[in-house]
Formats: sequence, structure tokens, C-alpha cells
Amino acid sequence: QMLVRWSEEAGVWLRVKPREVLTAGERLASLPAFRPQLGLASGVQVALAGESAVQLQPPGEEGASHMAIDHGKLLVVTAGAAGSQFEITAGNIHGVLTLVDADSAVAVQVKKFLPPGSDPETTERLNVLELFSTNGRVTWQETGKARIEIPVHHVFAYVGAEPPEAH
Repeated sequence: QMLVRWSEEAGVWLRVKPREVLTAGERLASLPAFRPQLGLASGVQVALAGESAVQLQPPGEEGASHMAIDHGKLLVVTAGAAGSQFEITAGNIHGVLTLVDADSAVAVQVKKFLPPGSDPETTERLNVLELFSTNGRVTWQETGKARIEIPVHHVFAYVGAEPPEAH
């Protein structure tokens, strides 16, 4: 699967070789129609689904793998380890997903939204984060807030600076 990394030195995107070790600070992108998978140190596997751009971050305080997501769709699953954690930064939203069960899975989507009728040259796009629990028990703890459980087949969504909504 095609995964590319930004090279500051060359000023271009370079292909990541299969099973290559990635480090914090690297900017990664997956191209449309590809689904590269990343195995992270906290026991989480992340599949980038189609066009996505992320940046690996240093692990969080609890040892959770951490990723800043600019845009894209991800499927986050455990590598069979109950309690695996995955820290997410998406614009101004920051929190920790906990995959409580060994078979837990959650789909994550980050996109930019321009409200209808807005002038694209003067209006800032809203950051949208959607967390969709697809299997097992999943919890989300936004920084400074109480931990909540996202029921299976439910979506927890942030749009801009508005409080999150459960659907």
C-alpha cells in the first residue's frame, strides 16, 4: 500500500518502504484508493483509508501512541491488546481513545467544512472530528473533560468550537 513521507531536505514526498520504522515528527500521507496500515507502539493498528494526512507525535503521558490528523479517514483497532490507547489531535480538539476490549475498533474522520453560502476567501473552514465505534467498547476522553463511552454504531462528532454531539 502506498504511504508517503514529507522530506524537508528534498522538499518532496517520498514513498515509505514496507515495514519501515517511523518516528515522531514525521508527516505522512496516504493517496486516494490506498489503505496503508501502521502498527503503533501502544498496541494499536491504524489503517489510513484513502486520502489522509497525519503527523506522528511523541507518545503521551500514559504511553499512548499520538497522532495529529490534518484530514482523512482512519480505522483504529487493537492488536489484540485490551485497553490500548490512541491519542488524537485534530485542530483544536485533543483527547485519548481507549480501545477497552481486545476486539474494539473505531473509525475516525477529520475534515474541513466550509458552511454553505460562505466566502471561501474570507471564511475560515471549520474543523470536524467524527468518532464512530464499530466494534467492542470504546471510550473517549477529551483533554480536561470526563471520559465517555461511545456505544457501538454511534458517532461522537465535533464541528468547529461547538460542544460535541452524539448520534
